[in-house]
Amino acid sequence: LGVKAIVTVGYDRIHRSNLVGMGVIPLQFKNGESYDSLKIDPEKAIDLIFEKGIRASGRAKMNFTEAGTGKPRSTELIIRVDTPVEEEYLRIGGILQFVLRRLVS
Repeated sequence: LGVKAIVTVGYDRIHRSNLVGMGVIPLQFKNGESYDSLKIDPEKAIDLIFEKGIRASGRAKMNFTEAGTGKPRSTELIIRVDTPVEEEYLRIGGILQFVLRRLVS
């Protein structure tokens, strides 16, 4: 479906690891933040910026438009990647691609 990342207030352990396995970046709002509290306009594009790459326990910046006012805003997100192996899965595009590359080499 072309999904590259999911942003939410929290993850169940198995759901988060399944996303990583499929090559989808799990991102989480910081405590107390949510789509509603930030008033994110669902009709406008959201930009995700990974200034230091996708790293275990790293941070990403999300730029969005505030609903009602149209003002550009941003917030910091937590990258929910726990290990260097998960970093590699995401870099390659998921576990399937990781395994196929290992078989080929």
